[in-house]
Amino acid sequence: AGFERLVVVSLSRHHTYVDMESVKQELSLKVMELAPPGYKEGVQIPFLSLGEDIGSRTVVCEGHSELSGDYIVEDVVADEGQTFRRLIFTSCPNVIQSEARLKLEGKKKGKGKKKHVIDNSYLASHYYVAMVTGLGFLNSAVNKNERLSCVLIGLGGGGLPNFLHQHIPQMEINSVDIDPAIVEVARKWFGYQEDQRQRAHVADGIKFVQDAIKQGQKKDIVILDVDSKDRTTGMSCPPLPFVTPAFMTSVKDLLKDSGLLMINVVCRDDKLKNQVFQDIQEVFPYVYTKDFTDDVNTVLYALPSQPVLPDPTYRSETGGKKKGGPVDPLIRGLSANVSVLQKNIKDSNSSVSVDLVEMLQGIQLVNR
Repeated sequence: AGFERLVVVSLSRHHTYVDMESVKQELSLKVMELAPPGYKEGVQIPFLSLGEDIGSRTVVCEGHSELSGDYIVEDVVADEGQTFRRLIFTSCPNVIQSEARLKLEGKKKGKGKKKHVIDNSYLASHYYVAMVTGLGFLNSAVNKNERLSCVLIGLGGGGLPNFLHQHIPQMEINSVDIDPAIVEVARKWFGYQEDQRQRAHVADGIKFVQDAIKQGQKKDIVILDVDSKDRTTGMSCPPLPFVTPAFMTSVKDLLKDSGLLMINVVCRDDKLKNQVFQDIQEVFPYVYTKDFTDDVNTVLYALPSQPVLPDPTYRSETGGKKKGGPVDPLIRGLSANVSVLQKNIKDSNSSVSVDLVEMLQGIQLVNR
């Protein structure tokens, strides 16, 4: 692009900024000090930003976790005026660990102003939407009268289980997190509420699965969305012990024959990523993935047996055969179930804006 030097500036969350112009003025002298030797005086140095407005942020909680270190919960007003609550670990200050959208409560209490509450119709990440879409692999997920049991390892702020709990009422969700401080953050600041269909367990995820097997339990769904504290392995999600053949075999033993495993995989090492996929395929005969063009996440879907899904004739609105439709019969059936799932969720809450059908694009079988 014709530039020799890039300076990246991160705004401190403990400082108040008036506007973008004042930020530029404050930075201008320091930027000139960092200009490369060949800089010609008078040439304008461009400033790039994520938006015209610097927004505003309010720290609502600061705490410490023995496992994750210091953390901050903050409310951030974005450019479009929406307010988001975010969990940040100070060890990775530029990474949003969890995010929820806030909305005004439907009915105010007393004579005071309406308060902001967590909007459980919001999914912060593309991979969350892809996981909800993956429920279409289960016929039982689109049947409102059939109970579903789910184990989710990695609670975080609870955005995904909150969404599932509200919009798929036939699902029972047991969320597992090894960090008691983060479980408390989810309860206190991110609207995570427990009842007969939703519970949080402070436990090691691997041991939780093994104990459930010993108790003779069988689950419809297992979701792995747990980050690794070891940054040296090349894979930040999940930790390597969660994708060993031994643990994958345990997960398969916990699942019903018609069950589904979904994993959020974040790995920049292609060789390691391919090896992990091969190891999973040694245990699960049917493995599908969904990648994202603007994100490093990959959602992996693993099935212990071939599901019997609807096989509708894939036709256009005019009645003719639609070119470019899904060729894999399993994907055709998935498409049919996801359409029903989308309708069911929309019927439960008309404000839900997630597009599950669109997320079907790019789901593909992992070749052996």
